[in-house]
Formats: sequence, C-alpha cells, structure tokens
Amino acid sequence: MKILIIEAYSAANIGSGALVENSIRLLRKNFPGADIEVLAQTPESIHKLTGVPCHYELISLPLGQPRMKQVLWLGTTSLWMFVHALAVLLKRMGIAIPITLYTFSPRTLMAVKKVSEADMVVSVGAERINDNFYKAIIFSLYMLWMVQTYGKFLVLFPQTIGPFHFKLTRLLSARVLSGCDLVFLRDRKSYDIIKTIGVNGPVIVNTCDVAVLQPAINASSAKSLLSEAGVPEDGKPLVGMSVMQWSYVKAEGGSGYKEYKQAIAATADEFIARKGVRVLFIATNILTEGCREDDVAAAQDIMELMEHKEGATILDRVYTPSQMKGIMGLLELCLVTRMHACIFSTGIFTPTASINYQFKLQEYMTLMGLGDYTVDIDVVTPEKLLALMESAWQDRAKNREVLKRIITSWAANLEAEMAKLLDYYPRKTK
Repeated sequence: MKILIIEAYSAANIGSGALVENSIRLLRKNFPGADIEVLAQTPESIHKLTGVPCHYELISLPLGQPRMKQVLWLGTTSLWMFVHALAVLLKRMGIAIPITLYTFSPRTLMAVKKVSEADMVVSVGAERINDNFYKAIIFSLYMLWMVQTYGKFLVLFPQTIGPFHFKLTRLLSARVLSGCDLVFLRDRKSYDIIKTIGVNGPVIVNTCDVAVLQPAINASSAKSLLSEAGVPEDGKPLVGMSVMQWSYVKAEGGSGYKEYKQAIAATADEFIARKGVRVLFIATNILTEGCREDDVAAAQDIMELMEHKEGATILDRVYTPSQMKGIMGLLELCLVTRMHACIFSTGIFTPTASINYQFKLQEYMTLMGLGDYTVDIDVVTPEKLLALMESAWQDRAKNREVLKRIITSWAANLEAEMAKLLDYYPRKTK
C-alpha cells in the first residue's frame, strides 16, 4: 500500500513538523508495512525530521522571494492550473493530453506522479481552508481537487475549517470538501461551519489535533537544552511565552499588534518583578528552512519594550517537536499565541493561558477545559492580560490536574477514531 501525505510545510514550523511526524506514526500503526511519502513546501527539512521520502508540493509558494519573482510565479502557476484543469475536462470527454505536453517543471511532474501512484492521500494542512490565509486557499483547494480527479481515497487529518469572509472561497471550499472521502475536524466550530456552507458527502469525524499524541524528551534532556540556550540554573520558576507577529483580514477590532506587544511586555515585567520567575520566549516558527514567519523577531520586539530584560531569555533555535514539548514540561505556566505551542504545553499538562489569533485556539482551549483562561488578540490590553495571567497562576495546580484528565481522554479518542481508517478505506476500494 502506498500512502502520500500532502500539504506539509517546514520543520522550522514546529507545528507542521508535529503534524507530519504524528500522522506518520498513526498511519504506520494502522497500516503496517505501508510505503509513506510526503509532499512539502520544504521537503528537505521534513525528511531530516522524519526520515521518510519527501518531495515538493504540487504548488510550492514563492515564500520570501522578491515581489517581481512572486508576480511572475503567480502568472505562470495560474496559467498551468488553467491548462491542467482544461486537460482534465478534455480527458473526461475522451481527449487525452499528456501532462508532459504542458508541464515543464520536474517538481510538478514528480508531485503529480506521486499522487497518481498513491492508494491513499492524506492532507495535514490543518488550517489552510480559511480566508485568513486568503493568498493560499485557492492553491490548497486546487491540490485537493487534483487528487480527487485521480480518484484517490482522500483523507483530511484533523483540520480547522473557516472562517470564510468571501462568497467565492466559501463556494469552492464546499465543493472540494464534499469531494473528500473522510474529514477529521479538530474543533466543534469547524463542524458548524462546514454544515453551514453546505458540505455533503464525506464521512465527518470530530476529534482533536494529532499533535496531542506528540512524545516528549525527558526532563533531564530538556534542562540540558535550556542550559545550552543560556538559561541560568537559578531555581526560578519558568514561565513560557509563545509570541508571534500577526496580521489577518477581517480582524474584529483591527490588527492591534502594538497593543499586543505592550500587553505581553507588561505581563512579563510584572511576573519577573513580583513573582520572581524567569520568562522564556518560545519560538515555534523560525525564519529558516523555508518557514516565512519569525517568532524570534516578535520576541525581540517585545523584549525592547520590557524593563526587566535580564529576567527573560529568547529560545531562538529550531527544536524538534519532542524537544519543544519536553521544554514545555519544565514550565510552571505558559502563555501561548501559537496553536501548537498550546498543544505542546497542555499535552504535557502545563497550565496554559492563550491569546487567540484565530478561533481554532479558543476552541482548543475550551476543549481542554481552559476556556476561562483566554483573551482574543484583537482586544488584548495590559490590564486584561495581567488579570488573565494572575488567574491562571493562582489556578495552576488545579488546571494541571484538569489537563491530565482531559488530555488522556482526547488522546484515547483520537487513537480510536484513527483506527477506524481500517474500516473506511476498504469500504471505498472494494
């Protein structure tokens, strides 16, 4: 059996790395002996993390390229998409046009070849089908549609779907999602959205993100990593802060990045001065290996606003998912903006508060029993964040026990739901 994982990104985005790593683990458990390969934005980084054969995505975005190259890429890629869609239509009419006649990129030909050879195709895009990423959604939908034209068994591993602000993407998403065979969702709101936009056809399963199953290195190894990063071994409680530079369309109160930075800086200063903690700024997106976002720069922006800089350290290297989760296990409390930073911290039972930059984070925190310890990013202020963190600090012992119970339950749910792949797949192929 051949399984192809698509819509991977880069291991420098730790969330993407965790999605691929744990998806491979689940697929190997349920389909022993299957050949697994991956299509990724930066295949070399995913291969280094997982060891499986990796190739470029069908449509590799020109991230970080000069504007002129991006414009040229958009023109040539749009033309290829149009010609390929026309070739698909003509084939249905009995007129076959070889793909090599209009496709000149070896990367594109390899991606198509891998799709054509696969028995099952699994998307780990997780959050590409929404209008907050309006520059990429069309290309993601096209990839899924292309897989469907080959008649492959198409599975979406746990996803967040929506929000949708535009009628066109809503209609296209409904059509493409309806053509999938199996859609796993990682929050209740996504289920409500896909029903609202009229998705019919696939089996829909409500569960949680596959990174909940992420293993962690032991505490001793995690302490060694912090020592290497220059974190003093002074016995002070550690408070983690996962931060990000952010902007997106249709923010409720406008994209208040300035207020966001001020709120985190004030909170970090307060905890350093009043509670004697050491703050660790935790970067889960590093500007390397094809990752286009830079959490280190966001941490540096915030550090500039702080009075007690001596009490904070920026973890500015790429860690593996298991290393990052192990580090999270050393924390007394964690404030997160990134989704997978939240999954790692809660997954190792670290009390967590969140600043929600999309509804997926609020939904996850609610799922974990921590819905009272969140604030939306477009309304965050120093006063609100300080009050939130004070509450999370006071309740941390209780919330650690809550997480032990809930994480264990959801991990078991995810394993059980994924085991049903064995039932769904033969049903399609017989």
